Amino acid sequence: MLRPTVPTFRVNAQPQSRRVQHRRIDQAQCTCGLWFNHRQNIRQHLLSGAHDNQLRQNQRQASPAGPSQQIPSFEAAEAYNFDSDETSDSGDELVDDELNIPPNNVVANDIDELEVSQLDNEDERIPEDTAATYSTVLDFTGDRQRADNPNYPYRSKLDFILRAFFDADDHLLSLTMKRRTLELVANVIEIVRDEPDIRIPTKYWAMWHGETHEPKIQMTTVAKTIVSNRRNIDGQSERVEENIKLYMYKPSELLKHLIANPKMSSRLSALPDYTYDQRISLTQGDKWKTNPLFQHPMVKTLGPSDLWVGDFVVPRNPDVLPSFIKIFKFYIKDSIIMADAWVTEYASLPGLGDTIILLCNNTDGEPVYTSISIDSYVLAEHNDIYQQWQHHRGWHDFYGNLVYQPEPYMLDKHSIFEARYRAFGSNSTGWNRVRVVPLNLFTDDTSGNRSKKWNKFESWSMVPAGLPLEDRNKRENTFLVCLHNRLSAVQMLENIVDDLRELENGVVMYDAEYQESVLVIAPLNFITADNMEHAQIACHKGGSTHLNCRKCYHPKPLLSMDSIHINHHGSPLRNLDDIRALIENRELQHEMTFPDGLTSRTADAHGYKKTGGEVLLQLDAFDSTKDLPVEILHTMMLGPTKYLAFSAIKYLSAGETDQLQAKLRSYRSRAFGRVLGNCLQVKSTSFVGRDFKIMAQQLPVIFNDLLHNEWSRKTEDRKHKLVLVRDCLVAQGHLVSLLYMGKIHHNFDFYCELVQRKLDDFTAHINIIENVFPKNTTIHSRKQPIISKTPKLHYLHHLKEDLKRFATAIHTESEKGEQFNKFIREHIFHTNRHNPSRDVLELFGRQMMFKHVIDGGTWVDGDSRVSLSSGIQHYLDNHPNFREQYLGYDREYTDNNNSSKDMKVGTTGFFYDHYSHSLRLARIVKIYPVTRNSLEDQIKFGFNIYDLVPDHSSQNVYAYGSQFSLSLYCNTQKDSIGNPVCTSVIETIERQKNEVTLIEVVDLQTHCENREYNIININKFSSLWYMLSNNFY
Repeated sequence: MLRPTVPTFRVNAQPQSRRVQHRRIDQAQCTCGLWFNHRQNIRQHLLSGAHDNQLRQNQRQASPAGPSQQIPSFEAAEAYNFDSDETSDSGDELVDDELNIPPNNVVANDIDELEVSQLDNEDERIPEDTAATYSTVLDFTGDRQRADNPNYPYRSKLDFILRAFFDADDHLLSLTMKRRTLELVANVIEIVRDEPDIRIPTKYWAMWHGETHEPKIQMTTVAKTIVSNRRNIDGQSERVEENIKLYMYKPSELLKHLIANPKMSSRLSALPDYTYDQRISLTQGDKWKTNPLFQHPMVKTLGPSDLWVGDFVVPRNPDVLPSFIKIFKFYIKDSIIMADAWVTEYASLPGLGDTIILLCNNTDGEPVYTSISIDSYVLAEHNDIYQQWQHHRGWHDFYGNLVYQPEPYMLDKHSIFEARYRAFGSNSTGWNRVRVVPLNLFTDDTSGNRSKKWNKFESWSMVPAGLPLEDRNKRENTFLVCLHNRLSAVQMLENIVDDLRELENGVVMYDAEYQESVLVIAPLNFITADNMEHAQIACHKGGSTHLNCRKCYHPKPLLSMDSIHINHHGSPLRNLDDIRALIENRELQHEMTFPDGLTSRTADAHGYKKTGGEVLLQLDAFDSTKDLPVEILHTMMLGPTKYLAFSAIKYLSAGETDQLQAKLRSYRSRAFGRVLGNCLQVKSTSFVGRDFKIMAQQLPVIFNDLLHNEWSRKTEDRKHKLVLVRDCLVAQGHLVSLLYMGKIHHNFDFYCELVQRKLDDFTAHINIIENVFPKNTTIHSRKQPIISKTPKLHYLHHLKEDLKRFATAIHTESEKGEQFNKFIREHIFHTNRHNPSRDVLELFGRQMMFKHVIDGGTWVDGDSRVSLSSGIQHYLDNHPNFREQYLGYDREYTDNNNSSKDMKVGTTGFFYDHYSHSLRLARIVKIYPVTRNSLEDQIKFGFNIYDLVPDHSSQNVYAYGSQFSLSLYCNTQKDSIGNPVCTSVIETIERQKNEVTLIEVVDLQTHCENREYNIININKFSSLWYMLSNNFY
């Protein structure tokens, strides 16, 4: 029998006399037959997909086919160096056979109860002693191995080639690439076995596969334009004009492939959602619900005909009233497709003939409308005829007689859809179906050098806005539009706007769901970027102007002004007419008053300048004064959070800093995806955004712990100032806990008010710190800005507007776009740098087209539309791990917001116990082994149960409102900084996975004032709102 795995040679540093090695006592055998030197490796083996591959290989080896048709399975496990001892000619196995020492026969699914360190290593890392790969030092002393193996010192010619590929030169490969290479070799050998006549491509295939390998696939078109740029050349004082080639994927071209993808087309379009007092998606934002271009002119129904705006419908049940109505708006409410419709009657009137009457309350009132469920109504029988009749307003008098106005009634803006799409022609009237697919754009700069210095590339990327938040945050749903290292983002914007303007008017595309051509309307929802890019897009001068806010006319605070007198509210908001005044060189309506008393109405005095962002005025759906939302990564975490953290740390003495650093390093909780490692010094400035996220959540608890223990004997003045710093950190912790919420299922209006209240509280604490500390202390360091006077703190006070216009701040965060820069940089590294703008786009285009093909998407080949053949589809069906192996699913965006709800040992949270029908605060302390044939839902967990310490005082009810009087937070005792208190372990229970549901992950820490109790860190993202909005029943 041929070997089932690729062996790993090891260094044998022991003397000849000690070469006899026994099988290690902790070795384990998986059910697929492979042996491992470490039981921890079995978990990695099962998760990698190698287990399923080996089982299929075992089935092939057990088939009637002869040994010549059996092929080796190059396991993904070997890429992790899982040390399989299933060898046929290794010296170790011969020694074991001679001594007749049986191995410790442990099956993967029958392991004794493993401890936390065995089943769930920190961060799922591979143990250090098994992380090394493919040692190149071989043992040449085995005589029997040399005599029995014609390929000595290698086990086969294939093993020899792989060693040469991995280890023989300086072309280094990562562990991931080694794993992928082994998977590729295994798949190639399998294909060669099934298709013996297949030809291996030549070396030129890799160079020219873009031209020769894909002639039958319609690639995404790379548009080429010329952009004028002015810059200094060779140190000349005058700026010269130059023409630069810009390559880009037009958003319309990207949408054509997405709409033709059967796995994407139905998910790109979403109706406005009017569910009351909720924000779980962008579809519930005010812009999505009110902007005319976001409204859907038609919906697909269960009946033979679609329903359109302007259609007349009648109830399925004749007894239901109203019995004859005209639709003017579609939307969703409580997951039900609804429509608003005018109540109408048809009548034959003297002098007017057949007429449609829109019923009104009175002569001056607007037509009466009602809300209906689409499933309860069907298209009226003579809808086409009713459409052609004149419409008049009317009402019933006191006696029930119909009174009408003789003048025809002109329908309002909703009827714009009737005129717009009638020319495209669906259903009995011959109109084309319509898709409304809003888009989000992101722009940023990244370095094209490995050092991340210089060679700046500006880029634009696109994400379909209609996807749920979880899908928008996936790498596969981010699409590169363009990039360049000699053009700025606003210089590239004009070409993007030209295409977006066409999309607002409608572009005909093939739809995979309808299997016909549809009209696609793609309005721009918002643009995310950092504050400097936003200022450029908004035609604003940024922080250099006296009115340094791009959203309102808030005056820049003077350095001499007391921070307590800064008013962040009440300044007039900017509007599009101000930007039009800049373009038209006319005065603004708002009058600017300078500190010296002079006034001006010019655009320049109001902080405007022509940057190129004025081209956005051509779009009907975009308002650059409202649709550039405050981005919390740059505005909060890299703003006040960063400034406050550095100011607080610099205020501490050397001993206090060491104590704080020790607490940060020893902070362990499954609620956080990472910890601040030892490589980061507290006094260092090398922190990034994700580090400040951890600090914002942990520092309040750590400071409070230090004040009650290590710092408890400080002088009164010193302790008072440290308490002020702690209180400021607590106010910040409560704010970020609310901001980093993905979904608000109810009480959204109060959520917005609470965010504003916590923001005002945080601003007040900042003012207190800056006014209490002496001006010569490090809290007012020259290198640190005055936090209360920074534009970023003021921008945060516009968050409430963005929350209502779009959704929670997580939906408009740019962190996933920042992570996308990593992939752009890697693609730049793999070009010859001659034309990276074009080459990188082509690389991303090939990725997208390959995914489009295997998803079942269609493309045009000649005069017909074609899709993937049955042979390849059959191969994909037989290899369910294909996507994980080849489509980069192991390189997903990192979740730095701690939103994961994986059930691991050490995870603490609120679980719903289906067995007792109750909500429990519990921590997973053990995962029990399962039998060989058990399902995932039958995995058994051991839980430690905690109980919240009750507090029925009315203090919290006054603070948060009577609607939260029964909430978890308001009915639980708090520590000195507002963290809920809970008991130590009160009982231990066991539940199967299908008997519990993890609702919310929390950070459970020991009470610093009473070690017999624990606290729930309310500063962890989303913990405060969860405990406020949920009850214990």
